[in-house]
Amino acid sequence: MRLPEFRPGDVIRFRGRIIQIRSSGKKVNGISLEDGSRFLSTPEELKGAEKIANIGDAVLTVLVSIEENAILVLDPETYETVAIKKPMFFNAEAGSEIPVLKTEYGIFALAHTDIPQEK
Repeated sequence: MRLPEFRPGDVIRFRGRIIQIRSSGKKVNGISLEDGSRFLSTPEELKGAEKIANIGDAVLTVLVSIEENAILVLDPETYETVAIKKPMFFNAEAGSEIPVLKTEYGIFALAHTDIPQEK
């Protein structure tokens, strides 16, 4: 048996898109962290994709404000206010802490349900 190259929780860059892998087997299911769209592929099609992070790398940061198509968050390293695309199904309030993933391709907001809980 051969393990899939990417595992659930991995975040990859594939054809210019940033994808969070949700499940992996004969089909690879994921979600675009840029627009919330569903992603479906096969392991063979993902040859050449780049693993850029894992969901376990996420950190909490302050949600400064919510606009129509964007949210303002504090960069978890520089504490500067940064505008990022508002994710689909976003339901946090300004002033709360939200999980984000900072990569070389930008900062991406994550759903609280995506973050592994500490035991």
